[in-house]
Amino acid sequence: MSSALQEGLRDPSFPSHCVKVKAQPRDLLHASSKLVANKKGLPEFPLAESDVYTLSVVKTREEKFILGDEAVLKEVYEEYSPLLMGLSRRLVGPDAEDLLQNVFLSAWKSREKYNPEKGSLRAWLCGITRFRAIDLLRKKGKGEAYSTDFSEPINDFATDETAEVETVVDSIVVDQALLELSGPKREVVELGFKGGLSHSEIALKLTMPIGTVKSHMRRGLEVLQRELGGSREPVI
Repeated sequence: MSSALQEGLRDPSFPSHCVKVKAQPRDLLHASSKLVANKKGLPEFPLAESDVYTLSVVKTREEKFILGDEAVLKEVYEEYSPLLMGLSRRLVGPDAEDLLQNVFLSAWKSREKYNPEKGSLRAWLCGITRFRAIDLLRKKGKGEAYSTDFSEPINDFATDETAEVETVVDSIVVDQALLELSGPKREVVELGFKGGLSHSEIALKLTMPIGTVKSHMRRGLEVLQRELGGSREPVI
């Protein structure tokens, strides 16, 4: 991770010495800096003592990312930056490195908007890459510099270039989602989704009961739809 990116990711609203969060269970994932206490003690809130939770209850990497765990951010960067760099190169060519840094800065500043129920963290990051690439292409078309102002709305618009961005990102998201499916399920979805085969044609080709084919297809498409939806979630 570059020094410039590391500097940009420093966020005083989530101190590294956080020890407790005072919040209702349903609000834990959206805890703000006002809910985070330091070693000096817990802030005052009109909540019962039974509603005090330590950060140890946060189990998943996604939850820790949302709460601002910088160690998790580094893990996420190391895992997904190669994929996102390749995607950025396909979308904006020589501006790929700048785009990648701005994607992670945007993701970090907008982390509380990420909803794990709507898609994986990988799909969400691909979606941010989508929006930032469109923003970059729009501004370059107007002769403007690429913005790092994350409060500025991202405007989608219909041009050949942005249509290509949508196609490329959707393809990457689908390919990555397919890798998460089990072997038989992936085969069925690839033959149907990419190969255009019918249920009966897939059953014949794979010597598989048509009921199993339909089940695999339904569950596989649910995964793809979830990931594609997650990659289209607005960031700002």
